[in-house]
Amino acid sequence: MDKYFMKKIEKFTLSALIIITSLFISEASFATNISTTATNQQNTEQSAEPANYKQTAAKFATGYNNEDIKAICALFTPELVKLLPQDRMQLMIGVLRLQLGKLNKYQFLNFETKNGNKVARYKANFDSGDLTLLVSLNASNQIDFLWFIPGESTAASTEMFQKLFEAAGK
Repeated sequence: MDKYFMKKIEKFTLSALIIITSLFISEASFATNISTTATNQQNTEQSAEPANYKQTAAKFATGYNNEDIKAICALFTPELVKLLPQDRMQLMIGVLRLQLGKLNKYQFLNFETKNGNKVARYKANFDSGDLTLLVSLNASNQIDFLWFIPGESTAASTEMFQKLFEAAGK
């Protein structure tokens, strides 16, 4: 097969994996932490990265790069750990590392707010490409929402974020 065709297959596979993984991770957060209505407005806030998000992002990056599944799972709420146990997390991280390589750096961009729930947006730079990462923490600083989006388009991730809430019927 030619290289162009193989690249297209790899991008499609990665996109499908990211969407499926994100749905697994985000499903529990909808059920337990996010209450929305159709009349609420979504907005984006520019602000400094809070220390608790900075610490959690650093721990996630270290766990990802070291393939330390226990450390990653320790960052999640109990509901997310039930939804995405260590064996599934191992598979997800393994495939992401195979497709994207190591996480070289990440940059806090802003917060999106939906019904008072803040979701931090990060630009994540891997060996083989970039992803937008949306992360929310609960009051105990545990990850209760995690969403990977190919690329870094603010408009695209905002639209996906909105559709995610709508699809959950919230």
